[in-house]
Amino acid sequence: MDKIEKLASINKSEYIKALVQVIEKEGFIDVKVDSNTIVATLKSMLSETPHCFILLDQRLSGTTDTEEIVNNIVKMQNKYSANTTIISKSYISKGFKDRVNDSIKNFKVNYIDRDALIALMDKNFPDFWKHNDIKLLQYEKDYKNEMTKDNELKQLNIPNEKIQKLVSIYIEPQLSTYTEDMKTHTPTKKRATLTDVIDDGKPLVISGLSGSGKSTLFKHAGEELILRNTSDHAKKRIPVYITAMEIQNYNHEINELLKSKLAIRFGDGDTKKVDLQSISQNYNIHLFVDSIDEFEEDKQTYIIKQLRNDFNNKGIKFYIGTRESGDRFLELMEIKNSQSYDINRFNSDQIRRFISTFFSGDEFKTDNLLNALRENKIIEKLPITPLTLSLISILYEETDFEIPATIADIYDNFNSLIIGKAVVSSKVEFIDIAFKERILSLYATLLMNRPGHMPLTKEEFIQHFVDYFQGKTLPIKDAQLEDVLEYLIRNTGILYLKEHKWVSFSHDSYMEYYTAVEYFKFKQKDEQELIDNFTDLNWQNVAIFYAGKAKDMPHFTEQINKKLKSLKRWDEYISGIQGAGYLLQALYMTDNQIRKDVVLTALDLVLESNEIIKKMAFDKKNLFKHFRLPILHLLNFVHFFEMFNSITLKVPLQLSYAELMEQLKKIIETDNSDKAKIPMLGYKLLEVAVTLQSDRIRDNQPFETLVWNTEILKNPSLYLLADFSLAMLGKEKFKQLRIDLKKEYRKQSLSTALQKIIEDPLTKIRFSVLDNIHADRKVKILVEGKTDVMLIEHAFVVLTDGQNPYWNIQMATEHGDTGSSQALSKTLEISLSFADDYDAIIAIYDHDNAGISEYKRLEKDYDEIIPNTLKKHKNANVYIICLPVPGEVDKYLRTKQEFNFFEIEHYFPEQYLKEKDMIKELDIPGLYEIKTKKKTEFAKEVCKSTDPELFKYFKDLFDIIDKITKTNIDYII
Repeated sequence: MDKIEKLASINKSEYIKALVQVIEKEGFIDVKVDSNTIVATLKSMLSETPHCFILLDQRLSGTTDTEEIVNNIVKMQNKYSANTTIISKSYISKGFKDRVNDSIKNFKVNYIDRDALIALMDKNFPDFWKHNDIKLLQYEKDYKNEMTKDNELKQLNIPNEKIQKLVSIYIEPQLSTYTEDMKTHTPTKKRATLTDVIDDGKPLVISGLSGSGKSTLFKHAGEELILRNTSDHAKKRIPVYITAMEIQNYNHEINELLKSKLAIRFGDGDTKKVDLQSISQNYNIHLFVDSIDEFEEDKQTYIIKQLRNDFNNKGIKFYIGTRESGDRFLELMEIKNSQSYDINRFNSDQIRRFISTFFSGDEFKTDNLLNALRENKIIEKLPITPLTLSLISILYEETDFEIPATIADIYDNFNSLIIGKAVVSSKVEFIDIAFKERILSLYATLLMNRPGHMPLTKEEFIQHFVDYFQGKTLPIKDAQLEDVLEYLIRNTGILYLKEHKWVSFSHDSYMEYYTAVEYFKFKQKDEQELIDNFTDLNWQNVAIFYAGKAKDMPHFTEQINKKLKSLKRWDEYISGIQGAGYLLQALYMTDNQIRKDVVLTALDLVLESNEIIKKMAFDKKNLFKHFRLPILHLLNFVHFFEMFNSITLKVPLQLSYAELMEQLKKIIETDNSDKAKIPMLGYKLLEVAVTLQSDRIRDNQPFETLVWNTEILKNPSLYLLADFSLAMLGKEKFKQLRIDLKKEYRKQSLSTALQKIIEDPLTKIRFSVLDNIHADRKVKILVEGKTDVMLIEHAFVVLTDGQNPYWNIQMATEHGDTGSSQALSKTLEISLSFADDYDAIIAIYDHDNAGISEYKRLEKDYDEIIPNTLKKHKNANVYIICLPVPGEVDKYLRTKQEFNFFEIEHYFPEQYLKEKDMIKELDIPGLYEIKTKKKTEFAKEVCKSTDPELFKYFKDLFDIIDKITKTNIDYII
């Protein structure tokens, strides 16, 4: 029944009573009824004004006979000398008002028609719209009060006002059910709503993860049923909500429990007076059972049998909530056409609506938390449910710290809620939460160490813990260990039987969290295992949970930093950058100087990753082969930004920026410094400054200072990064700054270089002077030609099975395009001025006439360590290598200097060089000269090979380099 119908059908007595209540709520006093008129007084500070409210039932239009109405109005006015208002349950037309107003000249008449009257009722007497069943009204009020009290978050130390705010949030879940097409017998997935669930005439099952909103759905379904009681003429509905603990308390007797729920309002407080048969004839009872997962199978069968009998004999519709698949309960119900509905994972729109509602429409907080969830991939890692969103939102509101800074706290609370729930099994009723947690942490650690995290079968799982606890005193009162294990599998939602056989964690994050619990509480002495496995994503998550348990772990942080510095491969770099960012957020209480050191290491990993990507693109491998240099620079730039964009990292980032800026200033202001490091420092500074500039951290000063640094501006790659960053941070906000930056850049007269970087493929740019942002390494190698760089670098990668070199290698050049032995000598001489900045600077000459000549010429300030092969400067860690000739091809070692022709390409097998048409025979029998014009194409071709045999002679060169640097490398041959 709608509100208009309600007004039209109400009897006169009830109508007048309702109006009296509304008038009193509006502030009137001395309210009394005079036939069809209500008289009242409105008291103000200065006077008391009488009012007459004349009640008219008929429709009041321009054709209504107004003579009698006007006479009555005048009569009441003369009697009470009051302001007059006409109230009608129908529409009052303008024509009617005009005719009345024209008939009455000496006072004004006010009007309240149907719509205005409904608004007044809504405001002052909302219960007016309800039905007239007093017992049911009282029960409905009791039900609503009870539903607001029962919330699992109350188990946590959370302020009551926040719990109430969360209780008031209801985002309708997305439901789905599977139906069978009648013609083809094909199962199809059908989406459903709360209305579909209520209107489904059969008992049903609601299936969803722990915290997915089953209880909340049941409570709101009950409220919807109450709302329907006021809006239609159908048989009234009684919602009844029962929990597993209540079922346990009533010894699994459903009807006795049901009677107790109805006794106060339908049995004068006495369950013996509650006649379920009679009540079910007068009302539709909807019984919400939340849940029976916790009971043993025989108890579940007994409960469902009672529910089925009540449905068949009394028409009591029941709803069962479960964490399991609903199919098993449907089989036990044995009711034709009953369905199971699944609660689906929250989608992006539901997540936004939940968080926005929690923060009362505060867009900044809403967007900030949503962005943190997306950027940190938390939405993918967590089982996103109303419960987890509640925990996330509460912690964010308290600390302003995003996930993953609070991820361990979220799981701690989740753990307390889930395994700390009251136990309904008589066998395991008094099991301590710590014991249940210990079983989960032991099992998680076991799986983490198994290949592929392969779970145990149920039999293996039980036997494992029987063996483990053999001889130990257990905190179990009456239960057997097997009962506890069965309970954990069936009733927590953390473990489940995969394919009815394997005891698995329902989400990887649970396995990672409980492994961290085991290490934090029982295995801290073994934390090196977390460090050693840090680049494995599962173990990395364990380390982040572990760190979040304490938040202040200086030694652990330093050891992780040491691990990060040892990484050698591309996948390790990517994982290391991510892990460093997340870990430092979890460790937000750790000394900021220590965290700063990890930030700087992560920046080194970014540059190391850049080198790998550039090589893959140069070698035309994988998806990077068509990328230009600016795009390649951006990939890891953005990756770092996403991993470190957190308010918890503001201070470590600021400290990193200050340290890097000091290094840049020192190089710029010192004459004898390696200016080649400026682009590398500029890249790191831009990375940190852009991250600080983000909407989350909001420190603008470093970026605004940096973009006007002339050393940054005159580097085309850094200019492009700065311009991209301005665009990424907000086009409108930085529109003018981008325009000014472009004007300033044009003054630098570098537009040609900028165009080349943007347009030329990497095959033209790499190893040229435009490719000048390199990894920050302590060993620098100088060679004669571009192809020497390509071949030596690739040989190292192949012989180490994919490791990045620990040294930087570059062509020595005077003009930017080509190199030579003479150019190498000049570059080496310049390098002496900044030799202290490196552990070693090494020049490698070809073992040919020109190379040997330069090697011999540089003898005044050098001591020879290996005859004709290696020299060291007397006062600096500067070395000269004359390319070592392998014993297998010692025919190239000639007494006369002019007959030496050995170049880097000679390291490849002679037959291979012939097949590639790379050599021509000399006048000296058996000796071959490299065809210079074919070097570039040959290098490109050979860099596609990953055959270690092809590069085995390069190891002679690498052995000398490793000896100089005192570095141990495990080559694969």
